[in-house]
Amino acid sequence: MKFEIKGLADLIKITKGAMVDQVQIGARASELYQHILHNSNLSDEEMQTLLYGEAPNRKANYIHLKNRLSKKLIDNLIVLPNRQDSKYRVAYNECYKNFAAMKLLLIRGAKNSAISLAKQTLKKTRQYELTDLNFQFSYELMQHYALVGEKRRCAHYKNLFEKYLAIYQVEVTIGATFANLSAYFAGTKKMTAKDRAEINELIEEIKNCNSRATSYKITYIFNLTQIIEAQFNNDLEAVAAIGQSAIKTLDQYDFQPSNVHYFSFLYYLIPGLILRGQDDRAYSLIVRCLEMTERVSYNRNITLLYKAVYGFYSRRYEIAEEAYNQAMKHKKEIPANIMEQWKIIEAYICLLRNLGKLETSRFRFRLNKFLNEVPVYSKDKTGANVSIIVVQILLMLSRGERGAVIDRMDALTSYAYKYLKKDNTYRSQCFIKILLQLEKSYFNRIAFRRKTEKYFKLLKNAPHALTDLEVELIPYEDQYELLCQMLRK
Repeated sequence: MKFEIKGLADLIKITKGAMVDQVQIGARASELYQHILHNSNLSDEEMQTLLYGEAPNRKANYIHLKNRLSKKLIDNLIVLPNRQDSKYRVAYNECYKNFAAMKLLLIRGAKNSAISLAKQTLKKTRQYELTDLNFQFSYELMQHYALVGEKRRCAHYKNLFEKYLAIYQVEVTIGATFANLSAYFAGTKKMTAKDRAEINELIEEIKNCNSRATSYKITYIFNLTQIIEAQFNNDLEAVAAIGQSAIKTLDQYDFQPSNVHYFSFLYYLIPGLILRGQDDRAYSLIVRCLEMTERVSYNRNITLLYKAVYGFYSRRYEIAEEAYNQAMKHKKEIPANIMEQWKIIEAYICLLRNLGKLETSRFRFRLNKFLNEVPVYSKDKTGANVSIIVVQILLMLSRGERGAVIDRMDALTSYAYKYLKKDNTYRSQCFIKILLQLEKSYFNRIAFRRKTEKYFKLLKNAPHALTDLEVELIPYEDQYELLCQMLRK
């Protein structure tokens, strides 16, 4: 059983509520557990040296130690108490544990106990629509009653097996198709016409799956796909309508669905509310989503990002700083691509502090270090890089570095020409044209307003795209006013 140190860190994070018996695993394995618990950023090589120094057999001993610890952690995972976040999650954990127990009982010859457990658990898996367990429990029961000659019960479980196997095959297909679809929206790769065509094909395939069978999982994935399609087409109204409909669908189930599934749809409603200026509803959803997430998790990180953006859009800048501070409490756990977004948010917080919009700000900001810490966005060719360019110019201007701003005008022109050509970057195009007037107006506020008047009108009349929140962290209209504040009268 080979686990990298990150895999062990995940196991420890999940099972740290369960006791690790030092007598069973040994003092050295217990030491490894404590090191990973408190400093999971160490590499395998660093941890190996920490534990064994330069001992001749340190590599083999370290691998053996990790294997022993991982086995104990997995044993703890099986007996870990259920978290009471939803009836669905409790039932999910219990049913999968029972399935593992049934298999172990069969292997050990305790057939009567295994069959009794299977029949009892199948009732619950059918109630919670756990299709993969439905067909597997049905299969074991079908086989049992066939061997003991009970034809009627055998036929009953055979019908259940065939029914749930057919549904499961559709679930596997729709799940794999959705995974392929999701891959197109990960990262910062520029989307081609071929990509768009393939995305539309995958969406149609998922719709076809939804028409072939019905289950909790199929409905969930189908509704997520509809939201992704609406976002892909930049249809804010459709995203809101589909999200609200999906939440109503979850509410109609007799069991309480997983918080993770509610989160999926609530989260998608937030950007539309922010862009429409529905501040109270947006903040209410952000708070609700945060309550549904683990203290250290991907979902919490992305929700805190929206909290920061909400703070910028509502001009409650202290909320943006609060979100930043909340995220930084666990910065070692933040994925690199999300950390880069936090660095851009940090830059804007620094700008607001420089302009007196924030009274306190406890971090020191270095512009060159900032540019080195955003490698993914800085290599991006889809337009996301514009937020780095814009905040860089604003920060230089706030510090009176007009020569440095002038030095970047050619690069700004080139960037806009190459990468800001699509309709969903129109607002960024307008703002770049506004920035290009800084030098031409000699950094004079009156001349700048005169030269940018037509571009500012175009900007104000330009509709928002759902992707705007990724690059337009503070509304361009507000950034325009910040610009004017920094210019000479």
